[in-house]
Amino acid sequence: MAGVGVIAIGDTPAGRAAWDEIERKAHYKYERLLFPDENAANCLFINGVILHVPQEEYPRSYHVWENYNVYPRIEVPNSEMAKADGSLTCNSIRIN
Repeated sequence: MAGVGVIAIGDTPAGRAAWDEIERKAHYKYERLLFPDENAANCLFINGVILHVPQEEYPRSYHVWENYNVYPRIEVPNSEMAKADGSLTCNSIRIN
């Protein structure tokens, strides 16, 4: 999630298939942020702030974040975890 009712998704065959499934089955109409790099879509929306990877890691996709000014954003480097196929959401713990 990239905000209330907003889903970040990669512009890949898998991402487009997932979006089609969401549109078919969801009871709520979501907006989407479409990223050229699938992993650039991996973000965390916490207390009204979006954590996402910096421009250096996904330069082709950074313009999406630059143009999305709905919420405050914090860039979180993730290049070391990405080497082990880890993303920002892999580094998080959900607490209710």
